[in-house]
Amino acid sequence: MALLAIVTEFKSHLVLFGGQVTQVAVEPPLAEQVVDFTSGAQSIANPFNDATTLVRIKVNAPCSLQFATAPNPTTSMQVMGTSDTEYKGVSPPGSRLKVGFISNTNFS
Repeated sequence: MALLAIVTEFKSHLVLFGGQVTQVAVEPPLAEQVVDFTSGAQSIANPFNDATTLVRIKVNAPCSLQFATAPNPTTSMQVMGTSDTEYKGVSPPGSRLKVGFISNTNFS
């Protein structure tokens, strides 16, 4: 089985009438990238879009991840479990960040 992460980029949160910010990303996404980290640490191919402020990450296997301009994740970094989904803020927008993943079988 391939170890995969799907990274979806969004410009903003939904703002309700009256200015209340919600925890809902505004569709459609700006971009979506799939990362195969089966053979070791890998990151998304392209940096986040300059307008990206929020990313959704969905993984199919336990892993660790790192946000950086040149990610080099290790198993001592943030962890996600099998089938986890997380939303992460990207700040500042336009920072040219990427996210990288590595298998982490110490966490499930």
